[in-house]
Amino acid sequence: MKINYKFITPLLLIIALLNGCEFFSGGKSESGKTDDWSFTGDIDDPEPVVSAVDQQLLELASEKAKSGKSLNTDEAEVILKQVSYVFRSWRGDLGVDDVSGWCGPARDLAAYALMFYGIDEDDIYPQSTDRIFITKFIHQFLVVDMPDGRTYLVDTTYRQFFNDFTDKEHPGKNDWIPTDDMNGYYDFSDPFAVEEYWMYNLFSFMDCICTLMRSSKIHSGTADNILKYGFTVVDDETMNCYGEGFAGGAEDKTYSVADMRKKQTGSMRSKASLLNRLNEKSVEENFIPDEDAQAVIETILDD
Repeated sequence: MKINYKFITPLLLIIALLNGCEFFSGGKSESGKTDDWSFTGDIDDPEPVVSAVDQQLLELASEKAKSGKSLNTDEAEVILKQVSYVFRSWRGDLGVDDVSGWCGPARDLAAYALMFYGIDEDDIYPQSTDRIFITKFIHQFLVVDMPDGRTYLVDTTYRQFFNDFTDKEHPGKNDWIPTDDMNGYYDFSDPFAVEEYWMYNLFSFMDCICTLMRSSKIHSGTADNILKYGFTVVDDETMNCYGEGFAGGAEDKTYSVADMRKKQTGSMRSKASLLNRLNEKSVEENFIPDEDAQAVIETILDD
């Protein structure tokens, strides 16, 4: 049966908007499209790395950062790995539902942890998607200029928008990608493709983010790094990919690293308020935090 999209489009728009979704009005990342990018079916999202870092290297990197010295990439990344590890080990379970709703506390903890390990507060940019991207969807993350001369995006709860790797019996959110004449690439500049997309993604903005972040090789690689490590190095191209995931990739708007430095759009809790909120949420969600990670967090927030 042939569907007449002319009549169904208004209904799709109404349902999508009622469910908090931004309509993808067109656009794509041309720089992200590659001729060899194609896939079908389910994508296995990388499992999050939850490994203790080399404490000797961490101490060395932290001392250098606090004294204002430059770091090499290994030293910069050991600090970032520690920041990610503190939250992930404290939270324990890291599936979609486990980290959903944690973005605010996780971002603030990452910011304070970065400062604790020697990163200048002026080099840390806490952000909120609804204020920095063209979207109504609210998610918290941060961008940081590290002393190795590179810029990183930190988002330790990005998993909530992707498959739950702990539950393989239920369909994941990456299960449907068109593969007929688009070679696996979802062309959001094609109005028909946009309407077809909404036929499969009417009720979850999470699905919108996930599907768009699997729309090209560079989008997917950016997502995989964040999912695996809780952070990724960014340049203008990958920063724009991340922003497109929330904003839909409109052609008349791109997002650069410089945009992230212009203003801080995310209001942070005080240290005392954050510690209280972390403790409250662990009770609300009925899990026991890792004791060692709890001790580290209390030290960070008591600094």
